[in-house]
Amino acid sequence: MAAIARDSALAIIKSHFGPQVAKIASTTVRYPCTLQTLVRLTQMPVDLIRKCLIVLIQHHIVKSNEQKRTYYTIDLQAALIRYRIPAICHLIESCFGNIEQLIVEAIFLHGTIRLTTIIGILQRSEVQHKPTNADIIEAFKRLVNGRIIRRINSEEISFFRTLDLDSPFKIPHVCLSLAFSGPNDAAPNTEPAQKSKRVKLSPQAAIQVPTTHVLQKQQRDTSTCANHSSDHGIYWRLNFQAIHRLFLVQECERIVRVSLGDVAAEVAKVLMVSNIHQDLDDDRDVPVSLAAITVHHRLPEDISTNPNTTAEWLRVLESEGQGMFHVGRSGLFYFDLKAGMQLVSTLQVERILSDQFGQDSLRLVRLLVDKHYLDQDQVVRLAMVERYAATRVLLNELFQAGIISCQEIPKAADRAPSRCLYLWHASQLMIVKQLTMQSHQALLNLKLQLVRQQEEHASLLSRSQLLMDTEVKGNSDGSQESSVDKDAARLISDRDKLIKVKSMLDKLESAQLAVDFDLMRLEIASKAW
Repeated sequence: MAAIARDSALAIIKSHFGPQVAKIASTTVRYPCTLQTLVRLTQMPVDLIRKCLIVLIQHHIVKSNEQKRTYYTIDLQAALIRYRIPAICHLIESCFGNIEQLIVEAIFLHGTIRLTTIIGILQRSEVQHKPTNADIIEAFKRLVNGRIIRRINSEEISFFRTLDLDSPFKIPHVCLSLAFSGPNDAAPNTEPAQKSKRVKLSPQAAIQVPTTHVLQKQQRDTSTCANHSSDHGIYWRLNFQAIHRLFLVQECERIVRVSLGDVAAEVAKVLMVSNIHQDLDDDRDVPVSLAAITVHHRLPEDISTNPNTTAEWLRVLESEGQGMFHVGRSGLFYFDLKAGMQLVSTLQVERILSDQFGQDSLRLVRLLVDKHYLDQDQVVRLAMVERYAATRVLLNELFQAGIISCQEIPKAADRAPSRCLYLWHASQLMIVKQLTMQSHQALLNLKLQLVRQQEEHASLLSRSQLLMDTEVKGNSDGSQESSVDKDAARLISDRDKLIKVKSMLDKLESAQLAVDFDLMRLEIASKAW
């Protein structure tokens, strides 16, 4: 697992930042290094090493351990998240809108960034309908309120001081792809932000948010967005915990929509979004509960219900919501985050196992997860498989794939196989780790195949606009093949080849997006169990 994660992380760093930055990353991924150690091991100039570290620091891929000297090391998980840029952008666009998706993409590509820089990037972007400053600020406020974007804290600001980033420098040529939007954005200034006035909460507001300090923090962040002209020293980054929380809400809403219908899905969404501030690591029940009348007022206008029918739908969710929704005291309803995570992870794991090994193997895995340690005779009897030999084949196939494990219990001191008892075992966490490793390997193979195809057909793809816009004219009698010259025939051949290449690249990107979503579900599964 560690080797595959390391190779995948180094591949994405090389693809996004260039070979020089990847060389620094490959050195620090083995063991923590000081700046002097990097100079000795990489044989690169000191200035270039500092600038490569600045690129990785700006994208939160490098961590430091300050003792007597500063040691730098790579955060593999932060690098692997960059594989999920398409999936996360697709999620933000479906939940918020196109402008919010452009903002998240800009933060992904440029790392730690200021609001004024985001506005400049979006205004210079080659989109069909360029958003105005007011639209960008309103979209940014929605992302801040949803905790998709957060301000960097004091610990991160102190980390940026380790390389003396306030001194001016030039951007290295090898890092221009995704390094900075400008030299002023290389690192945050340490000037404190202006404090806003504290906000008094009403009893209704206390029901809508988990704690008072969360709303006060959002009020300060929102006031900073409104006054974007004075955001010097205020830098922002993505909050991946909130992004995964939003993805969990979308998955649970999809499950309710399929099983109970659209109205039930909208009612469930109100309950789930009400505690959007809870992290996935917090396994408590949602501390925010909503009454039926509050849920009814938050429903979309196109949902034609009254408070009584809304209360009926809430009771349906409690009884048919697969344990995700509960009723508390005084008629309050709440969403069980842990139950939702376990439901999403169970469905994802069972789908992958069914596709790879079949329904019979999935039945065996379910049995071993539920009963823990069983010998083969017990597995055959409980799983109701037709043949004893077929069960052995299925168990060996799952064991070779790392889905289940086998414990050997000797009956005699010589440990002869005929005098040993073999117990089969499976656990949710072990299965999730193995499927995550397989998904990372598949994602790495897709990425390498995509890069290989793009490099192989680079000359053809560079002429794609010319090939698609050029028209081939034929004779008036319709005999086109007899009248075209060699250049036109070559143009037709290149156009057909270009269409096939683009179709193949689209399939690779679609497969990569599907694996990205699978990895996000598996990450939820790793926290659920």
